[in-house]
Amino acid sequence: MTKFWLPMSLVIVMALVLGGLAFLPADRSTAGEPPAGGAAGFKPVAPLLVVMENVDDLYGEFPKIIREKDKDKDKEKKQLERLKKESQFLAELFNVAYYHKPEKDWQDWAVKNREQFQKLAGQCEQGGDSKSLKATLEAIDATCEACHTKYRDQDKK
Repeated sequence: MTKFWLPMSLVIVMALVLGGLAFLPADRSTAGEPPAGGAAGFKPVAPLLVVMENVDDLYGEFPKIIREKDKDKDKEKKQLERLKKESQFLAELFNVAYYHKPEKDWQDWAVKNREQFQKLAGQCEQGGDSKSLKATLEAIDATCEACHTKYRDQDKK
């Protein structure tokens, strides 16, 4: 009975593992690609204006957080943790923003912003020197400005 049980248990384990692989998503997105999860079943529930106003509210605080980090070394770790957490959240918001418009440039900017906020979070994780953080903020600003020129500013006309 023991001789039969060992090979049979291996067969069962292999069947479970291979069977489980069938449930993994085929699209495992990487940098530069659309958000994982696929657009087929995803529909944003918040209006785009609400999403972008929240981005503005959080992102608008980033320069202040960096200044406070530099002023008070006792608060530096706390400020970096806050900046990291909010950067991760904004990266996630750009996963959502991606699906708000079908235009390729819109989606490219959403992916770029997601990646830039992920980079910012990573910099915070590594100790976040102010010069690097500010350079990443400038890159984010440039991406935002390019998108705003086409979409936000045109919608106001």
